[in-house]
Amino acid sequence: MKKTKIAIIYPKDSEAIFNKECEYPYGGGTLQMFLINKEMLKYDDLEVYSLIQGYENIDFDEKEDFNLENIFYPKEGIFRKILSFHRTISKIKPQVIIQRGLTIFSCFLALYCKLRRIKYVFMFAHDVESERKYQTSRKKCRFFFLLSRFTDLFVVQNDIQKESLLEKDKKRAIKIKKVLSLDTPKQKGEKKYDGIWIGRCEEPKRPGIFLDLVQANPKRKFIMICPMVEHFQELHKRIKKRANGYSNLEFYDYTKNEDIYYFIDLSKVLVTTSESEGDWPMVVLEAACLNVPTLSYSIYHKDLVEDYSGAVYTDSNFEKLNEQFNILIEDEKHLKEKGENAYKYVRENNFIDVNVKKLVDEIGRR
Repeated sequence: MKKTKIAIIYPKDSEAIFNKECEYPYGGGTLQMFLINKEMLKYDDLEVYSLIQGYENIDFDEKEDFNLENIFYPKEGIFRKILSFHRTISKIKPQVIIQRGLTIFSCFLALYCKLRRIKYVFMFAHDVESERKYQTSRKKCRFFFLLSRFTDLFVVQNDIQKESLLEKDKKRAIKIKKVLSLDTPKQKGEKKYDGIWIGRCEEPKRPGIFLDLVQANPKRKFIMICPMVEHFQELHKRIKKRANGYSNLEFYDYTKNEDIYYFIDLSKVLVTTSESEGDWPMVVLEAACLNVPTLSYSIYHKDLVEDYSGAVYTDSNFEKLNEQFNILIEDEKHLKEKGENAYKYVRENNFIDVNVKKLVDEIGRR
């Protein structure tokens, strides 16, 4: 049987998912690519390659199953990186390349793939990317026209992203929600925390709002997992200093990724304060797997909030955030119902096998 070769390009923050000892966290985009990659390995008619940067140590449970290829080393200059990437692609000769998250590299990669007659699949990581803007800086992507012209398949997460695309791009777009494994083992025991916040320490995630909630509820117990990222060191210092001043808050600026589920399961409510995300953040879906509902300060998607009633939206209003938080905590029956509804949502919308099959089938039709 002739196999289709697919190359999956991992984001630059992916080291932690391939090295258990790495102390830098990986993002939701990295986890998405890893889960998709892992599921595609089950297909007999696919030969899947994982394109990563040249990390010094590789140590993860599925190492023997993955076909890892270095595309370049982080400290190389731009021209050496381009040459190294070209050599890797020339060696493995993929028919399909999948990449997630808008960068200038995405745009020129679309052109490169067209010249090499490789199918290029681009996955939007955030709503603003479909508006031709970079996720972090919110600046316009001047070379988006290359992505628009030469991409074979766009993968969006929601209708917001699809509607933002040009009409000609919508015809090449499919909607696939974030995927995750639903076989998460639940812990046994009492809930230790009333509220939990998890996210990298970045301005758009607004960790300070969560600290306002902690301050407003001195008799409640909270936990915050807030690792530092490169461009927001000063913000992290301020958040950590403030967090350490609250006796009702446990603060972690680093925790192993496998411990995230453990802490979520010990919590009653997940609080998210981000300005916006690409659909629901992964942490919301991970919490839902554990029957933990979400209290969302600003992110609103009708499906989980209204259709399934598995999350509460507070319209960027702190008084409402505080009020709804206490309503959930004080009404055990209501809290349990919200958690069950959240689990039902991910069970019916985020099954990895169904969503990856949809992606594989669509690639085959292009």
